[in-house]
Amino acid sequence: MRIWPGITILITALVLAQPAWAEDSIRLDQDRISALSALPALQGEPVMPDALDGRITVVTFFASWCPPCREELLHLKEFRARHGAEVAVVAVNIFEDFGGVKNPGRLSRFLEVADPAFYVLGEGERISSLFGDVRRIPTLFLFDNDGRSRLHFIHERDATKMFTTTEELEAAIAGVSPGQ
Repeated sequence: MRIWPGITILITALVLAQPAWAEDSIRLDQDRISALSALPALQGEPVMPDALDGRITVVTFFASWCPPCREELLHLKEFRARHGAEVAVVAVNIFEDFGGVKNPGRLSRFLEVADPAFYVLGEGERISSLFGDVRRIPTLFLFDNDGRSRLHFIHERDATKMFTTTEELEAAIAGVSPGQ
């Protein structure tokens, strides 16, 4: 019967198929952790490499002038409050001088109002290529404690979905064991 070779090929393809977090996706590896650790803190403490290693980690790229970024940071604050030390959240400022307008006071006011209870880093342009060449904000990655990408969101122009919600973050880590 000729059906068996087709089934064998199908089963082999399914077994060898790589999951969504396969090697071509972004991983939170030592190079990316080191790059994040090298960025200056805009508020609070700088990121120490061991603070991310083996931990569920959210990395988001934002700017103070970006309305969807403001909303997303509120959800990240809630997400971090729910999970405490088992989750690390890193907000990386990028495109702050979009349009050639640099306004450090705007960023300071934004951080004062947002009052993020997580890492906030500057100079995101230095590392954007390590995260797939970030060109839109907010851009968010959620990594499990093994560094595999569980959620990747990019705000697209004219999209109805503007940012990642707390519920989406919770769904992305469902079934993931806390790290250290």
